[in-house]
Amino acid sequence: MSNALAQNATDLAVAGQNEENFDILACVKRNAERTAKGVTRERQFLQYNKLVTACCADYRSHFPMIYGKSERIATEIFTKIDKTVTEFIQEQLNRVNVGNVISLRRGFYHNQRQMEVTDRISSIGENKLSLAEQKLGINIFITNANKKLDDLMKKPTPDYDAEKECRAYIMRLTVTRDFILREIENQEKVAAENAAKETK
Repeated sequence: MSNALAQNATDLAVAGQNEENFDILACVKRNAERTAKGVTRERQFLQYNKLVTACCADYRSHFPMIYGKSERIATEIFTKIDKTVTEFIQEQLNRVNVGNVISLRRGFYHNQRQMEVTDRISSIGENKLSLAEQKLGINIFITNANKKLDDLMKKPTPDYDAEKECRAYIMRLTVTRDFILREIENQEKVAAENAAKETK
């Protein structure tokens, strides 16, 4: 790419954006977000040091004419990033609280990269969902279970016990789904009756 084209690409990348209006919180969220699959609704990377480093690199990449690839960002900007990352992590940790926590697990963890064993702690919270969200969730469970059953049935060597367990699991899921659908239908019926009363 010629210098002119490279300069033009850089100008377009930062057009309409400067250091004053850069959204640091959006930057933090962008770098914390990880791909969620299956029944996982959300995954976030919350390791403080690495998240701060990633956000600083992200910030520099938006203003290459000012910082290049490795030049240190201004202390004022770093302070804002540090504060935003700290507050964001704390906000995520607060999602498990006295009102919804159901368990805590603590155990040894082998960190092969650092050649050490650490003490890893995880807490689990549980929140009630609307019927619409429950419907979405149960359909995901059923879809995944049916896929697992299909995969089991395609194996050259049958595993009848696993297939039996999977079918029983699908049946339990189906019972739950039918209950959720009835509850949704009942709510819609009550809402329609109330609306009819109000029009009289």
